[in-house]
Amino acid sequence: MNTYQKHLFKIFEEFRQPPQWPNYPPYKEGDYLEERFIKFFLETEPQTKRYFIPVAWSSCYINNRDIPLPKLQETLFSLKQDEEYFMVGVHDDAPREIIPPQTMRFLAGGNKDGIPIPVVVNKIPNFYLNNISKEKKFFASFVGSMTHKIRDDIYESFKNNPDIMFQGKAWSPSVPEEQLLNFLNITSQSSFSLCPRGYAPTSCRLFESMQLGTVPVYVSDRFWLPWSDEIDWESICILSTPDEISYLDLTLRDCLYSDKYQKKLDKIKKIYDNFFTHDVIIRKIIERVNK
Repeated sequence: MNTYQKHLFKIFEEFRQPPQWPNYPPYKEGDYLEERFIKFFLETEPQTKRYFIPVAWSSCYINNRDIPLPKLQETLFSLKQDEEYFMVGVHDDAPREIIPPQTMRFLAGGNKDGIPIPVVVNKIPNFYLNNISKEKKFFASFVGSMTHKIRDDIYESFKNNPDIMFQGKAWSPSVPEEQLLNFLNITSQSSFSLCPRGYAPTSCRLFESMQLGTVPVYVSDRFWLPWSDEIDWESICILSTPDEISYLDLTLRDCLYSDKYQKKLDKIKKIYDNFFTHDVIIRKIIERVNK
């Protein structure tokens, strides 16, 4: 690691706090991606064409209850502004601060412009997967928090549809075990999993649904699709804009009652581990930084 990169690790040290909030999602084991990437960089010292800004953005924001961090901004302003950098952020709003202009921003949330990366933690443990029913009982389902108008619109459109299970609630950072099991069971028993955007343009349920043997239905007014230069997203999910919600039922039935549905499930199984795990995400970030 060269001298300037070591300097960056030193000056940003106080902005790499361990998370101090409830485990989210509740099946998470180990580090979040930001912490995982920082540890990887320190342990392996990869050769990169850009300098890494070693900040754990999510911990900075959530641990400090979203209070502005003037010292973080001051430290960012102190960087050599003519150098090239990159950052890795999972928090929906990262980075809130002004960062050097020549910075590649790998972002999971998508509320800021950047390069989309998957919003994932570890894979759902087999302990859960082996104890849920995969028999399809529902045509489609949504189990989650009502954090965006699009979710409200989907509910209004489908509330009288007996084939669709819709369970909405207020958002909470803490998800009890029974709520997790309810989500896992209903989703795995659904042919389609409704994955409307929430506070951010994307949703972690897009990737959870793929692990639960259902086809995700991603509804958003701004698609945030990782690795879209390598993945044909329409081959693994249904993409829908808000103005298509009114006939979404027909779109899903057309998929289910054709060979399209099984092809999507097969493709998901084939590619998931090649694109959506932490190890792969880290490798692809380094590759793209060095292009």
